Amino acid sequence: MAVLSSELLQEFAKAVAPPDNSPKETTVYGTARVDSNGVYAMIDGSDIYTPVNLAVTVSDGDRVMVLLKNRQATVTGNLTNQGGGGGGGVTSYVLLTDKPSIEGVVLQGDKTFEDLTLESITNFELEAMLT
Repeated sequence: MAVLSSELLQEFAKAVAPPDNSPKETTVYGTARVDSNGVYAMIDGSDIYTPVNLAVTVSDGDRVMVLLKNRQATVTGNLTNQGGGGGGGVTSYVLLTDKPSIEGVVLQGDKTFEDLTLESITNFELEAMLT
């Protein structure tokens, strides 16, 4: 039996291997499914649910963008509910740790212009100030 050198075998393997033209990462679209077992996405064109990691908050049935990278699927965008700026986070204002404020007054509940030390003006007054 003839013995081939490892260098020759490596060259042969390179010659017959298909080229790796596939992208290393890609973004696809799908529909989220949230149940007691976890979060999944049915990627457009598929009929099976793929387990996903989350970079944004999703609800069952939301249209989502999914990043496929390193054999992982991560939901990176919620096309149905973009209200949170695309990011995850809390859904309760009470749980929010960095509440917005104006002039040191935390924006919680009904605040008047006086509470926020803001001057109340009409549209006409504002327009006159800007022109």
